[in-house]
Amino acid sequence: MPPAVEPVDEMNALTISGKKKKRIAGRCDMELGDVTVHNVKQLRTLNSCILPVPYNAKFYANVVADGEMSKLAYVNDIVVGAVCCRIDEYEGKRSLYIMTLGTLAPYRQLGVGNMLLDYVFSLTAKDPALENIFLHVQTSNETALTFYKNRGFEQAGVVENYYKHVEPKDAFILVKKYSNFEAAEACVSADSFAELVKVRSSAKCVLSYIFGANCWFLSIRNPCVKVWGRTLHSIRMGISDNDVQKQLRHMMAFIEQEANEKAEEIDAKAEEEFNIEKGRLVQQQRQKIMEFYEKKEKQVELQRKIQSSNSLNEGRLLCLKAREDHIRNVLDEARMNLSKISSDQARYPAILKGLIMQALLQMLEKEVLLRCRERDLGLVEKLLPECLDALEKEWGEKTNVKIDKNFLSPEAAGGVELSAKGGKIRVSSTLESRLELIAGQIVPQIRTALFGPNLNRKFFD
Repeated sequence: MPPAVEPVDEMNALTISGKKKKRIAGRCDMELGDVTVHNVKQLRTLNSCILPVPYNAKFYANVVADGEMSKLAYVNDIVVGAVCCRIDEYEGKRSLYIMTLGTLAPYRQLGVGNMLLDYVFSLTAKDPALENIFLHVQTSNETALTFYKNRGFEQAGVVENYYKHVEPKDAFILVKKYSNFEAAEACVSADSFAELVKVRSSAKCVLSYIFGANCWFLSIRNPCVKVWGRTLHSIRMGISDNDVQKQLRHMMAFIEQEANEKAEEIDAKAEEEFNIEKGRLVQQQRQKIMEFYEKKEKQVELQRKIQSSNSLNEGRLLCLKAREDHIRNVLDEARMNLSKISSDQARYPAILKGLIMQALLQMLEKEVLLRCRERDLGLVEKLLPECLDALEKEWGEKTNVKIDKNFLSPEAAGGVELSAKGGKIRVSSTLESRLELIAGQIVPQIRTALFGPNLNRKFFD
């Protein structure tokens, strides 16, 4: 006889965001959860433990894509079972095909398989167009055949060589007609859990139910598993030693796989956080280096501009100096040619008369002392009366001019110098002084004639 079932304190059927949850207060939590990209590895590991046939990555990708067609079963937040379905056709009618449905053996007495199958029935209740539920079961799997037949499935035929890599290869087709779904809309009723045994949150309590109510210590020894000195042959579930050991190994492998995946997840998260922090620090230091060298580049560019400006200014100054030197050479050459003017007997007397007349008009003094070159003395004495008469007509006063015997230098180009009031007033009217006066006025014209107009000059006044 099976262990006595203790009273159940409370049972609820909840549906939250497509998640159907059965809770037995004070005992354990059983619930169904969606299959997502984050937990599909758990489904793969679970199937490898309880199913004889392996499934490829495409199968699991389709399971994730189908959404509500697949569910994971949890007992106290541990994955212990799963169901995967798809819409298919059976005998030309729209039907629901159960691809996989399985539960770890130690949890089968808790009603996990019934909870998964109830969810399958709820899918047909939501879609009235579904007329059948069908699946394939290996011909040697008496436990599964009994389970499905107890839930209203009927054997509809045999498919030979359905399995390729397991023995036996034949499979039964089990079908449940739509007419048998009278209670399907009550997906999870309270009565469906009335026969649940008392299960605590630890794996020890689950095994306690499997191995007997008096099981307090579990040891695994060869060649069989003993519970409190008894072999499992006496266990009321009727499971053989090899099957129990196999299921325990599956459970241990499953738990180890979960631990490995969790460790890998922690390592991956730590690696990701390390890479993020490393990238942040590298980027921060790279930014500092870039800013440092940008500052250096700006400093170098500023120095280059300063040097370029200094070089340009030096070049401009050299150019201006060269131009001034050239203008000075032109003026020096003009001074050297002044002596040729005094040698021209045809032009020089008129020039000398004009120089004397302009000097007298500037002086406008009655007593004037005149200096000239010694060789110009005769010409000055000849021109002086004419100049005095012209001055008297212009000024209205007579001027007495004396010729200073302290003559100008013989190297002078020509012209005269006038002084009055003991040398306090002086007027230079020599060719050299006139050249200097004119040169100061016509230097811009000379510069333009020699070097062309200044393109940067805006004002000419």
